[in-house]
Amino acid sequence: MAMKTASPWWFSALFAAGLLLLFMGERPFDELGAVRLILSGLGTLLVLGISALRVWTFAATTGERRAVERVLLFCHAGVLVSLVLYLTTTDWGHGVLGIDPSDSKAFDRFQIPMTILWSIGMLISLVPLLMVELSLGAARRNKFIPGDLDASDTKQEAVESFRVREISNSGLSIALAAAFLMVTCNVAEQRNIRRDVSYFKTSSPGSATVNLTKNFAQPVKVVLFFPPVNEVKNEVRGYFDSLEAATGNVLIEEHDQLLSPALAKKYRVNNNGTVVLVVPDGKKPAEGKEPGEQHQSFKLTIDEKATKRRAARTELRELDGKVNTALMKLSREKRVAYMTVGHGELNDSNSNWAKSGGRIFARRGGLKTNLIKSALRNLNFQVKDLGLAQGLANEVPDDATVVLILGPQAPLLDEEYAALDRYLARGGRVLIALDPLSSATLGSLEGRLGIRYNPTPLTDDKLHMRYLGRPSDRRLIITDRFSSHASITTLTRAARAGILLVNAGSLEEARFTGGGKPKRTMVIRSRSTTFADTDNDFKLTKGTEKAKQYNLVAAIENPDARPADQEEEGSGKSEGMRAMVFADVEIFSDYLQPPNQPPSVMFSDAIKWLGGEEHIAGEIVSEKDVYIEHTRNEDVLWFYSTLVGAPLIVLGFGLVFGWWRRQRMQRRAS
Repeated sequence: MAMKTASPWWFSALFAAGLLLLFMGERPFDELGAVRLILSGLGTLLVLGISALRVWTFAATTGERRAVERVLLFCHAGVLVSLVLYLTTTDWGHGVLGIDPSDSKAFDRFQIPMTILWSIGMLISLVPLLMVELSLGAARRNKFIPGDLDASDTKQEAVESFRVREISNSGLSIALAAAFLMVTCNVAEQRNIRRDVSYFKTSSPGSATVNLTKNFAQPVKVVLFFPPVNEVKNEVRGYFDSLEAATGNVLIEEHDQLLSPALAKKYRVNNNGTVVLVVPDGKKPAEGKEPGEQHQSFKLTIDEKATKRRAARTELRELDGKVNTALMKLSREKRVAYMTVGHGELNDSNSNWAKSGGRIFARRGGLKTNLIKSALRNLNFQVKDLGLAQGLANEVPDDATVVLILGPQAPLLDEEYAALDRYLARGGRVLIALDPLSSATLGSLEGRLGIRYNPTPLTDDKLHMRYLGRPSDRRLIITDRFSSHASITTLTRAARAGILLVNAGSLEEARFTGGGKPKRTMVIRSRSTTFADTDNDFKLTKGTEKAKQYNLVAAIENPDARPADQEEEGSGKSEGMRAMVFADVEIFSDYLQPPNQPPSVMFSDAIKWLGGEEHIAGEIVSEKDVYIEHTRNEDVLWFYSTLVGAPLIVLGFGLVFGWWRRQRMQRRAS
């Protein structure tokens, strides 16, 4: 039976078009001010206009048709309420309600529930609206007919309001079921309910461990203390078999601690599940001992039931890193890395570095250097502070292997620059990272290093990381322009690996004034879409700004800069002065130093090159689960796919099945 309603079908079509325009203005085009204003404005006018007409048709209609208009009006009202709730989650809404986004906990307590509420409201309004419109159809509903029908038309144009209500209730049930699933998923995430369904795999030897093992003059003995039949022993043995096959410099023994008490006592092993790495100490044999009998050893403890314990399985997944650290400690004496303090450095716990303006990752607490210090300790460095109290204004200590200057916010004193210059002149090793948001420069070291620092922040409006969805994201530049220099060996080999730089400046060549034959190499450059943002508007200004490749990291070496009484180059005692200068410091923060990822690998290789150990540079392999990070666009896609896509699939299946049943019944009736 045909059904003529007071409002035409295209009312709902225009209403949906208005919502689509609103979505486009608030999501894909939210950064384009004029476009966003046009789209959101048109969408709002359509939504409000159609809703107002729906109110009028409801008021001007009686009987069965009014009951249908009431259902449609309720759906429109639900959408409008949801839009009001959405408005409170925008920047404008935060300002009106006094919500402070910098207070992450309070902000999340407001933002997450309101987002869920407006999403649920939209869902339970649109799904019934869609189902009612599909049940009414478009036939004989293309005109706007307020008021009552004539008595002669009533029977022919009747509207089955009961069926419309049943359809809307069915749609509401589907929407509420989907909303329940959405809330359940959110609660599960907040409660951190997780299940480990990942594969299990022991890490394999990385190139860094292979190179380090090859460097030993005599084979490395690996003594495994495990029960005769043990799954963990098989995993560990497989790792060292691979290391032996790659280097030919490993000897492997298997023992049971209970069955070999004398050997266990020799290596001070008290329990099974222990790996002992043994190398000759290279010292003159003590009295009564044969050459090679003296040794150094390092113990690694691995839970012998690790394959059955989720927490302990990490030990096997990160076995390569542990072996590499142990071999580094066995290969040479501990060295000293000095990190300057007292000028607001990134590593200075007493500075307010993370709280200063412009720190895009500060609210996540990522502006610390715990991972950098841990990496230095894994490379067998002792980390010490170096400032005025430790004598920096006089001389750099003689036991310094390398000095790190990470993002001072205030310039060093002239006396401190002079001490560093004398340290470099006698073959010192320095890593310097500067920050455009500070007043620090290279000072008098410019001539020694042949490098001048330009603090104008680099910006890229083409290739950058989307983080806050604001123009400031263009300062999060990405580059994969690496040279083949030994200081970035691993980055160069990983051809597709890129690194992220935050608020980076740039480096320029300057005239050398330190004498000798220095060599300067720009080892990392920006992409050609990067420009120096001189007017600080995050946009490329034609005529005054130019997009090109800028120098980001420089490696400087001068074999002639060393003490006069030192032996000639090639003696193995020194390769002369070495230094690296970085135009960005936040790359060394914990937030941008995920283990075994490009930034941390770059730092490790840089320290090895500065220490004259580039021959052991390489990658450390880890099978540890890493977080999967999506861009905002990917998150939006997944969000709406799960929120809207899954219910629509169920709805579509129900509509197709219902249509098929009606067709079959009609064929049988005919």
